[in-house]
Amino acid sequence: MRRTFNTTHQRCYRCREWKTFDCFHKGTGPSGRRKICKPCRAAVSSTERRKYVAKTKITSAKWRNENRERFREMQRAWRMANPEKQKSLEQLWEKANPDRRRSHTRNYRSRKRSARGTHTHYDIEFLKTKQKNRCAICKADISATFEVDHITPLVAGGSNSRENLQLTCASCNRSKNDKHPIDFMQSRGYLL
Repeated sequence: MRRTFNTTHQRCYRCREWKTFDCFHKGTGPSGRRKICKPCRAAVSSTERRKYVAKTKITSAKWRNENRERFREMQRAWRMANPEKQKSLEQLWEKANPDRRRSHTRNYRSRKRSARGTHTHYDIEFLKTKQKNRCAICKADISATFEVDHITPLVAGGSNSRENLQLTCASCNRSKNDKHPIDFMQSRGYLL
């Protein structure tokens, strides 16, 4: 008995639907097409890609942990060989992560002053939520712009940790400057 083939449609092996030939990639089947339709193939490809990326990340992290010094040396050598690319990558990172960049800068400045403690951009987000987007001093709205103030100034021995930080508007932060918090609040008439 001779087998006949459909000349306009083909059944997808994955979704089991009959579709026209233009829904299939070219291949080596009897119809000259692949057995899985384009949408099913895309779904399989993206799933396989995600699995591959996850597996690659795990193996790469494992290798980096086992070869820390070698990895650092490789990074250092690449940065020395590609200074323009390194600079553009840093600029892209800074543009994509402005809050992290500001936290890095504050931590760097506090280390130069030999102040103890550090904070992250997550700490700043926590403070913003805790203060309900209001200035800690005058209660003005700081959802658009704000400054991070050290309650006890670094020059007076204050730390750079989250417990010593508050978010203020620019005018309050500039007028407080490096004054002691009790003296400043008394000058504003908040404390007796």
